[in-house]
Amino acid sequence: MSRDRLHRARGRELELEASPESCAAACQAALRDGEGERARDYLRGALEEFPRAPELLELAATLSPGDPWPAFGGVGGRRAGAFPGPVRGVQSWRWELPNSPGLEPVADARGGAWTFARESLVRLDRSGLSDSLETPRGAGFLSLESGRPHWYDPALGTLSQRPAWRYVRSESGPLVAWEGDQLEGTGSGDLGWRRRVSNLWRVAAGRAAFALLSSSSISGLDVELADVHSGQALGPSRALEADFQASWYRVAAVPSQDQERFLISTGKHVGLYDEGLETLWERALPEVNFACDGRQVVLAGEGGLQVLDLETGQKRWALPGLDVYGSPAIDGRGWVYVISGGTLLCFDRRGQRRLRVELGSLGPLGSPVLGGPGQLYLSAGKSLVCVV
Repeated sequence: MSRDRLHRARGRELELEASPESCAAACQAALRDGEGERARDYLRGALEEFPRAPELLELAATLSPGDPWPAFGGVGGRRAGAFPGPVRGVQSWRWELPNSPGLEPVADARGGAWTFARESLVRLDRSGLSDSLETPRGAGFLSLESGRPHWYDPALGTLSQRPAWRYVRSESGPLVAWEGDQLEGTGSGDLGWRRRVSNLWRVAAGRAAFALLSSSSISGLDVELADVHSGQALGPSRALEADFQASWYRVAAVPSQDQERFLISTGKHVGLYDEGLETLWERALPEVNFACDGRQVVLAGEGGLQVLDLETGQKRWALPGLDVYGSPAIDGRGWVYVISGGTLLCFDRRGQRRLRVELGSLGPLGSPVLGGPGQLYLSAGKSLVCVV
């Protein structure tokens, strides 16, 4: 079998079968053998090879958790999807929202899109069919940050404060929530924790640690790593030089097999830092939105679009003249999606444009959100749109 039939995942190569049917059978065999992670990795590779195969799309839905509620809106703030994104670059469906403007949706593991319609929480399935759902008793809510819905999780019911707080889920399970200088976590089992952090800006959760950005330092931002189970600091904090005129700061956990790493944007620099807050690389850049899939870092801002290698921080490709709005997104192939004016653009791993979808006639466009295999959601004026 040729090299282009191999899919690399988690440091190993998985040899793909010759047809969608045989790929689906191989996934099911791995599931029967109790190898769930291998089945999911294999399925991602098969969907890259056969992105519209109904057998694989159906299997992707069955591999998702049984609970339909979304657990998070982009793990650790990375804005990276597990599956390949749109193939044809056409609008599949559009759902009118009573909100003005439309709110950024949250995608769940089954490929559904979640948003608010007036006071109701609404889920739209892959076909655009909607359900208005009541929140289960004792559970949390889809929270709002700057008018945008974030994530719902039943574990929020163990926290003392809901739903105005903002939430992140660690890769090992526990949740961390914050509002103002109040910080709270679900911890392990029934044990939770609380603490106060002055001038708290951002939180991102990795596997066993979470990063806090606060502006208590005179010269810049303070960065602290803390344990997701106890909330206790894992070491001394570090001050990073920052631009206090910047509109926002960013932090995201980076997927890694053996260590915690965090991407941080301070308005002056973008850098990658290890679990001891030592600098792995740093680049002088103004405020940017970013996305990361564990291989590359996509930066979008007033200076255009550029993609860096995650390990070295070296530039892979750039489009300096491109006017990008909002946050970028990365699909399972490593392809990049951005909004420029009234257009959704997609670029492959070499920076070649693959899709151009004109949606500006529907109104201002929100940041792209990747859903299930072959799907992308975004707000467009008073509508929620699905692109396939």
